[in-house]
Amino acid sequence: MKSRLPILLALLLTFAFAAPVGVSGVIKTNVAQTANLRVGVFLTDRSGNPAQEIASSAVQGNNFALSIPDAAPPASSLVPVVNDNLDWPFLVGKITVTGSARIDRATLRAYRDNDRSSTNNASDTNLETIVTRGRGNLALIYSDAKFRVQGDKGFDITLEAGWNLLSITPGSAIDAKRVASLDGLQLEVFGK
Repeated sequence: MKSRLPILLALLLTFAFAAPVGVSGVIKTNVAQTANLRVGVFLTDRSGNPAQEIASSAVQGNNFALSIPDAAPPASSLVPVVNDNLDWPFLVGKITVTGSARIDRATLRAYRDNDRSSTNNASDTNLETIVTRGRGNLALIYSDAKFRVQGDKGFDITLEAGWNLLSITPGSAIDAKRVASLDGLQLEVFGK
């Protein structure tokens, strides 16, 4: 039994840190028809545009809540971390990356699920979406290894392997922290 204890402990730690990431909040919209409105989490392409939906949830009233699965994105979508590909909110000035990792970024986007398939496809209406939390911003980053990012105004955060939910708030110093879940997001949704 003693020889199995380290293996069991390693498995428990792996699953403890690989838990899904949860986000929830409220929708604020000028969209007249809110029936079949969904919020999706999308991997982004190299230009930052939503590309592949990895999770979604129906909007209930004006509220949404969803979990981002702990599964890794396709290896082909991961890019090496370098100063030039970090366009995170409030990360400015001299940027220093410590460690080596490959990452992918995801974004939240609202859409009208026209065919009621519960997934985003060509028949759906994608809506312009701005995500905020008070004065703060959100970044969803997948990393295949641990690394650290530092920038001006005290921006300093370490990302772990797996999905990282970053809450970034400006001020005299930047408050950047990694959290397991985030409530109180506001999605401003624009469309016809």
